[in-house]
Amino acid sequence: MKENEYLEEIEPKTPENACKTGDKSDLDVKKGEKMKTREEVEALKRDWEGDAIWDLETTIGFEEYAEELKAFRLQKEAEWGEARDKHLLARANKLCCSQELVVHIEWLEKRIEEMEALIEKQAEYTDKRFLRVHRNMR
Repeated sequence: MKENEYLEEIEPKTPENACKTGDKSDLDVKKGEKMKTREEVEALKRDWEGDAIWDLETTIGFEEYAEELKAFRLQKEAEWGEARDKHLLARANKLCCSQELVVHIEWLEKRIEEMEALIEKQAEYTDKRFLRVHRNMR
């Protein structure tokens, strides 16, 4: 019998003794932490949809909803992929080119927007600096 099994026979797993067994995976709700409500789960989904840069099902505190969250993430990613494919096909048809070329064109358009924003920011800085220098010359 392993030491961990022996400890579990003596005292059942709880948040307080989980460190002794070295396994916290079976603990659904940690000490002092309430199970998340349906409203919190739906709010998490909405937040993720607005900025989907992490695996939704790995969100700390929502472990008991991991399967539901993973299914939701996979469904949304499939929907977004399908919408992206439709967009690329429509734009490729409009421009009489390949979808790969559309991807490159859109990347270039995004870079142009970023550069324009930087130029605008630099122009504002230059204008402010000019005004400051001009005022000091008076």
